[in-house]
Amino acid sequence: MDWIYDLSQTKVIGLNIPNALGINGFGDLDLFILESMLKNMSDEEIRQTLKTEYGMNDTENLGQTFADKKQNIQQSIICQPLFD
Repeated sequence: MDWIYDLSQTKVIGLNIPNALGINGFGDLDLFILESMLKNMSDEEIRQTLKTEYGMNDTENLGQTFADKKQNIQQSIICQPLFD
């Protein structure tokens, strides 16, 4: 997962994208979601893990943010082939 983090920190000269992944604001939560998706965890399993292991008790409010982050990851040029 280090390479994904590195790409999230890499700027692409000449393109109007936030980083090499094309995902604005990619951070630890995004990295966790991606890793969980690669482990074939369901959305509910991911939310439960966020609650139990990361102390994110307010997973209800995370709902839309989670859906947006998951969609951004799935549509990323670099990550998309992993989910096709």
